[in-house]
Amino acid sequence: MVRRGLFVLAAISSSIFLTSNLVGAEQKSTLKSPGKWTPTHPYNINPEAGPWAICVISYTGDTAFTFSEDMVSELRRDFKLPGYFYNRSEVERNDEFERQEALRKKRWEFYRQYGVQEPLKQTVHIKKPAHMDDQFAVLIGGYKDMDSARKSLDVIRGLAAPSAKLSHQILGTDKNGKSGYMPVNPFLTAFVCPNPTMPKEKDSQPQVSREEFETSYRQLQEMNAGESLSLLKCAGKWTLVVKVYQSPTVIQTQHNEGGLFDRAFGNKGQDFLSAAAKQAHQLGEILRSKQLNFDAYVLHAPTMSMVCVGSYNDERDPRLAEMANTMCKLRLEPYETLMQPPKPFPVPKPPR
Repeated sequence: MVRRGLFVLAAISSSIFLTSNLVGAEQKSTLKSPGKWTPTHPYNINPEAGPWAICVISYTGDTAFTFSEDMVSELRRDFKLPGYFYNRSEVERNDEFERQEALRKKRWEFYRQYGVQEPLKQTVHIKKPAHMDDQFAVLIGGYKDMDSARKSLDVIRGLAAPSAKLSHQILGTDKNGKSGYMPVNPFLTAFVCPNPTMPKEKDSQPQVSREEFETSYRQLQEMNAGESLSLLKCAGKWTLVVKVYQSPTVIQTQHNEGGLFDRAFGNKGQDFLSAAAKQAHQLGEILRSKQLNFDAYVLHAPTMSMVCVGSYNDERDPRLAEMANTMCKLRLEPYETLMQPPKPFPVPKPPR
């Protein structure tokens, strides 16, 4: 058992890109809690923790901070992993504050245009922001790229469960046939995600266009061979694009060497799959997970990969509009940002 534990930790450590700060994070496995979240809390994830991370679990509500703090402590103390948490609610509150301030300035300017030079604050009604529940995500940091995080993910999903009180519970039946709520090992549902505190490039969300996919159906088949979520398997004529990943390079296809995913994840030594395609596949898996249960698909093309949801026979299908409204409300931040609004797209079909 001890030998297996050493092997697991060695496998994880070999994939983690540790900086001096990460080493320090492991040493501070025990901590006197300040009792509340602060911007200087030692468990806050930061850009120095590496550009990629693995999200283990998220908590929402009044106990979110306490549970996330205990979970990070357990990751560092018992699993010797560089655990962190991310306060998503604080980001949302700051965004809402900035939105309210912009609205307030706009309203002041409106009054000044009508000759009111120094309006009293009480004359300008601003709707009180809605209550925002605390939201904390627990992350394992220290990965220099998506590939190293993905390799560690396979090991992390094999770890023993943490304390039951820190795990979410689902209604199920135990080995004796007794029904009740049982803890679920959060490592089993962990997934790779970007470090949410890394500076983001100031570029607009790539837009999907039919021209980008003006390629032969045979070429699309070659590029999507081995893709378990391929849009080419979609029975409908229309789907809804929810995310587009722009590929920095054109993906080339080669005959008689298997599909794009076979070559990427196989043992042939060459990686023909861009990070964009990998991210698209992962998002498709997340959308198809038991928690979300969307009918998600992925399509790879020479310059981009896109993630779609739903199968429809008509662009004007009311179910398509209903799904578009649902996807607009879906929040996956800080891990991913979906297109707003999602766009209908014709499913590629073989030539007749």
